[in-house]
Amino acid sequence: MPGRRQEDKFTIAVPHHLVEISGKVYGLDAYFWNHVEVEARKALMIRPASVLTSDITGCTVLPVKVEFKEQVEDLKALSAGLLRWTARHARWKLARLLAPAPEPRGGWEYVYASRIAGSLRLENARLTGISWLVVSITFKKKGGIESNDKIYNWLLENDRVFAVKARELLDLKG
Repeated sequence: MPGRRQEDKFTIAVPHHLVEISGKVYGLDAYFWNHVEVEARKALMIRPASVLTSDITGCTVLPVKVEFKEQVEDLKALSAGLLRWTARHARWKLARLLAPAPEPRGGWEYVYASRIAGSLRLENARLTGISWLVVSITFKKKGGIESNDKIYNWLLENDRVFAVKARELLDLKG
């Protein structure tokens, strides 16, 4: 990356839709939501409202890129997907011992995401506002990038689509 110093650090504010579900408030990432390689990873972008903030002083504020209704539909689809897969294969228990059913796309991530989405009462979800997750992203000496947020850092290391979007965003800043 020409023009970059050894390590450049940027602080960004990622918008999150604040959603009340069964009396609890969560944040749904409204910028990176559609930028993951495996749909199941969207469940990683659900945050407790307690980690979000309204103080975005000194940050590059990212725009909202996805509608709240789309996020709810995506989570409902994740929840229903595992139920359909399980029901389709449950009646063939003996046959599955001999020839196991194929894993759903995304494997363990899909199962985990489906359980998260299934535990939310999405039919009662209500948008209550916008808040931000303030994240620092650092370009490392050898060209890599990392984040101070554990979830985004994992996505940067393991999700090609997320990493490309983050790099595009940060290249605009450089």
